[in-house]
Amino acid sequence: MKDDEDSPDCLTNDEYRYFHQFKMRLHNQTINLKTLIKDQNGEEMKAIDIFAFAIKYMTMVTRQTLIDDISRLIYVDKEYIRYVLTVPAVWDDQAKEFMRKAAEQAGIKENQLTIAFEPEAASLYCQELMTNRDDNTDKTVCEAIKKGKKHMVVDLEVHTGNKIVEERNNCSRGKTADITVLERQEDGLLKMVIPTCSGAWGGTAIDVTFMRFLENVFSSQIVMKLKSKDAFDYMLLIHEFEVKKRLVKTDMTSDIVITLPISLIELMRKYYGGINAAINRSYYGDSVSIIGTQKLSIKPQTFRELFMTTIDNLLEYIEELFQHPKISDVQYIIMVGGFSECELVQKQ
Repeated sequence: MKDDEDSPDCLTNDEYRYFHQFKMRLHNQTINLKTLIKDQNGEEMKAIDIFAFAIKYMTMVTRQTLIDDISRLIYVDKEYIRYVLTVPAVWDDQAKEFMRKAAEQAGIKENQLTIAFEPEAASLYCQELMTNRDDNTDKTVCEAIKKGKKHMVVDLEVHTGNKIVEERNNCSRGKTADITVLERQEDGLLKMVIPTCSGAWGGTAIDVTFMRFLENVFSSQIVMKLKSKDAFDYMLLIHEFEVKKRLVKTDMTSDIVITLPISLIELMRKYYGGINAAINRSYYGDSVSIIGTQKLSIKPQTFRELFMTTIDNLLEYIEELFQHPKISDVQYIIMVGGFSECELVQKQ
């Protein structure tokens, strides 16, 4: 493998291996230096090598960005850069040590590295770098969350792809939402009030529902055939949903249109006589339709319903959490993570 540390474009090879959501693959297992992760084709590779490879790429992109963005900066001495790697709050010491070792393997020295929890990093970012003012209070996050104040960080990650197939029958395995309550101390530091809570209230839970929707319309056999025979088109379909997922709104009145891959259309023609025939037989026959030959049109209310079970479960849990005596006085919620960009979950 070509390895020229002066260029972020150097990490190329004649042979490519695809490790989808490799970070998420570690959430439900013990992490150590011997942990293995399977690629798209089921072949295993050491997790630490994959993480080190990704971290090394990011360090090179960082240095190149500094050079490109600061015109007077001709050379960046690696010795003067401090790196901060964030990890989920539920990761234990062994997992954090794994990340340290991966960083060292990527060329980051121990004295240049800081490991930080994701919710704490998100909170500090919002308090220190967000200067926009709230329309109702006319305050910035920093002005609102003063020293001694508590706040809740709701991290709604968004993940799509193979994992939704693995979890479609057991949504509870997809720990894709973390809720952390922090208190800003007098010295400005953050203190965790209660242990971080995790649950299947994030983007993956929505993806599971979408997968069931696809299986209901096209059949589970067709969806699995698409994944096994044309993984690229399968990923394009999931990515198409990912884009629409962030755009859904409570007051949306127009249909949601998703572009279907050609290979899916051909599979439907081969096994079911076409997509229209399958739609007419499905539960969603009255709420989805085909535009032209490649566009699937979904009624807005039907599309919103894909979100509501997950959102309702999230709200129910947060309401229960507020009954805890240590956090009953929390007045501010910071929403972070990809799924937080969805206006529908913001409104709810």
